[in-house]
Parts: sequence; structure tokens; C-alpha cells
Amino acid sequence: MGDDLPLLGEAFAVELANSDHRSGHEERDFLAAPEGVAAWFAHAPAAADLVVPAPLAPEVAAAVRGIRDATRLLLTATAADSADSAAARADAAELLHQEARRAAGHLALEIGGAPAWRLHHEGGVDDVFRAAVACRAILFLGGDDARRVRRCARPTCPMLFVAQHKARRFCHDTCAHSVRQARYYRRHTAAT
Repeated sequence: MGDDLPLLGEAFAVELANSDHRSGHEERDFLAAPEGVAAWFAHAPAAADLVVPAPLAPEVAAAVRGIRDATRLLLTATAADSADSAAARADAAELLHQEARRAAGHLALEIGGAPAWRLHHEGGVDDVFRAAVACRAILFLGGDDARRVRRCARPTCPMLFVAQHKARRFCHDTCAHSVRQARYYRRHTAAT
């Protein structure tokens, strides 16, 4: 399962949003079942330090999908200046807030090497997991990188990415190559 996951090495919120890989070309929700949620979190480098409850209850998996869907809506609204209604964006943000409040959280300073902060939650394992996922999404959505999220320029690709420079248009080299191949094919078949 890990090899076919659409993981680009992006920030957690972007990778989570990309787990809904549905477009006109392909219909795959990598978090459709509890096993899929557990597999995604086991293979996503950005989620390496999150503890996934085992066994993962169906309602917790559904909550993670809800967090993912809210995150994707907010990221795509930012990426495309989308026409999603203000009410839909407000509802998505409220869902994230509700999930983030499921477990008490606090910031802790880690000083084993270069000082860094980490968000810690306390409570039941299911609530801690849901709150941690929502808080990571909120932290990204409220940060500077959220404004640099773009949708891949390949028409059939639903992936999002953080554009580190203005010239980047594709989520991955394979999408750029696919577009170049299609352009080459159209040009050469039109000439004949």
C-alpha cells in the first residue's frame, strides 16, 4: 500500500489534503477505510511522530477524513481564489476548531540540540490523535506557506503542492513530463 500513496514530501496539511486523490481521471480516497488511514499515517514522513490509535475505530477514521476534507477545501480556496462560499470556508474552519478542542494541548520547548517547540496533547488516545491532526492542519493553514499552495497545472491531477519558487507549476516531474508529452503529440499529429 505504501508505494502507491501520493506522497510528495510536502508539509503535513498538504500531504493530508492530497490523500483525497479524486479527479475526472482517477477516483481514489486513500483514507476511505480505517486500514487506509493507518497505512497513510505509517508511510507519510510528515506524520511520523503522530501516534495512530490501534485499532483505529471507524468513527476516528471518519473524523480524520472530515479534517482532511476541511483542510483541502481551505487550501484549494487559497490556491485558486476559489468561489467556495464564505459559509463553506467558515464551516470547514469550525470543524477544525472542534476537532482541535478534543484534547487539551500545550506547547513544549525541546532543547536536545537546536531549540524547537512541539505541540503536546493530553487525554484519550482517540481524542489526542484527532486533536493533533487538526492542530497540525490549523498551524499550516494559518502560516505563510499556506499562501504558496498551488494546484498542479496538469489538468487531470488533483494534487496540491507548496510552490517554493514562482516558476513551479507541477506537483511532480511526472506531471510536467506528461504535459510536455501531450503537447508534443498534439503538435506532431496536427502537422500531419
